[in-house]
Amino acid sequence: MAVRAMAVRHVSLRTWLTLCVCSLLTLAVAAHPLPATADDAAQDAAAPSAIIVARINGTPVYRAIYEEVLRRAGHDAATTPQQRQQIAARVIEELINERLLGELLEENGVQVKSTEVDAMMASLRSQLAARQQTLDAFLSESGRDETVLRKQMATELGLNKLLVPLLTESRLQEYFDEHRQEFDGTRLRVSHIVLRPNSAAGSAADSNLFTQAAAIREQIVAGELTFSDAVRQHSAGQSRLRDGDLGFIPRHGLLHEAFATAAFRLSKGEVSEPFITPFGVHLATVTDVEAGRGGFAAARPEVQKQLASELVREMLAERRQAADVVYTPGIPHFVTPAGQPAGSSPEVVVEPAEKLPPGELFEPNGDGNAS
Repeated sequence: MAVRAMAVRHVSLRTWLTLCVCSLLTLAVAAHPLPATADDAAQDAAAPSAIIVARINGTPVYRAIYEEVLRRAGHDAATTPQQRQQIAARVIEELINERLLGELLEENGVQVKSTEVDAMMASLRSQLAARQQTLDAFLSESGRDETVLRKQMATELGLNKLLVPLLTESRLQEYFDEHRQEFDGTRLRVSHIVLRPNSAAGSAADSNLFTQAAAIREQIVAGELTFSDAVRQHSAGQSRLRDGDLGFIPRHGLLHEAFATAAFRLSKGEVSEPFITPFGVHLATVTDVEAGRGGFAAARPEVQKQLASELVREMLAERRQAADVVYTPGIPHFVTPAGQPAGSSPEVVVEPAEKLPPGELFEPNGDGNAS
């Protein structure tokens, strides 16, 4: 009975673990994080002659992998140097995250057999056939090939093995109780202030907006300015005509995830710290609460997904803090300057590519962008 229960849980976790893996490793599925198959070992053995773009704890990331992920991320289609640098920096960070996840799985003794990936591939083929879709069409739509898909599945299976023992019923129930409003159907009435970046400010735009938003928040909290007055004076959104009111919002599905996450951390009347979305830097406050009635049983799949994602993020953050990461000169990467406000976007940095050992390190092209 226990074996059957575990098998059922494993199948039920696949969907949300796929989402978890995709969100964390959207770009990085072409790297080699897992010591799972003989194919990976053979490829790594042939790699030392390749050009290196970064080293993570002494382990290289090779140019061929980096360029393939850049291609899938739409680097060549980006229209400005700034966009290309953002994509390139995101790609290298995701490759680093995948490598660190691989180290985590290896240190915990997690192994994934080729037969397990084969079984998952067979299951996917059956599901696609039921929808009258071929694997080739699926791969084409998702911008992957079968090798990349198998690596993603291996990572998914490895994470499944690592996380399932941690997701006990008591831990899931405790997480639900601590974050009840996020799962029980509660809706919040939210008002906000949005500050939009000035394109002329370049990489300093977000930092400047965070500083401005923090100053506005201080005035509101000190009682020197009402939230409504701050909206009218500072907000760039259309909601400023309604004192910033966005109406009642659910936890999922209506607004950008970063906004909903920040809003659902607030108590009624509390003013958030500045936070960022693709639309700008925000301050938010909750003006009313419509309590939900959903229970743990109905919310359990979403609780599993969210707790698993949080655990993986925590593991990655811990490992990243301790990791020794060396970027090859010329490779765009993210840096968070000292003193930058919490939650603001890191800056993209491209170190000068000078005096590189010939034939070993990545060589950028003449304009300073990765070739």
